Amino acid sequence: MYLRCNKAGKPQGKRKFDTLCESSLKMRQCTFSVIDCLASISLQVCEETSVYNVIKFCGNHNHPLVEEYNRGLTKTSRKLTFSTQQFSHQMSLNKIGPTIAHRLQVSMKGGHHNVNGTATDFKNWYNSMRIHIGNRDSQLVLDRLKDHCESLPDFYFHFVVEKGKLKSVFWVDEILKISYQAFGDVIAFDATYKTNK
Repeated sequence: MYLRCNKAGKPQGKRKFDTLCESSLKMRQCTFSVIDCLASISLQVCEETSVYNVIKFCGNHNHPLVEEYNRGLTKTSRKLTFSTQQFSHQMSLNKIGPTIAHRLQVSMKGGHHNVNGTATDFKNWYNSMRIHIGNRDSQLVLDRLKDHCESLPDFYFHFVVEKGKLKSVFWVDEILKISYQAFGDVIAFDATYKTNK
């Protein structure tokens, strides 16, 4: 097993772009560069004792290291921990967006240096969570309503599916039944009001 500096490797020459070729236009420009840093450590496991032995170690970097006040912006430091992801998920369930969730984390932990990730990282994680849900959002709603049926005594719901898509959902609980008896009103809303003119 070996670990190398992330700036290890031979530097490449500048890329030439051919404006007539579509594939060269899609290449991402990167500000990160490799400069053939030789800092590394090599380890070998001893099979009898299951202990790692250091075979080779080179601790000399040929570039300056990241300053202490900028270490929170490195790739490993910006990765959201599991507890931060749980916190963000709980905030999303309470209709609190990623930017405010990040501000709450910063204020609760006493500063930006104590929080993994920036507001942009929180937004990216929210987007990846939404992509993970994908087309299962209707099923998640129905599962939540089924859970309410099991836990609330007077909860009832009914749904209609047409051509494999959820068309309408009706739900009522004990308080809504009392409100209907008193006022006779039902609230209905069309979720497609922006796309279905």
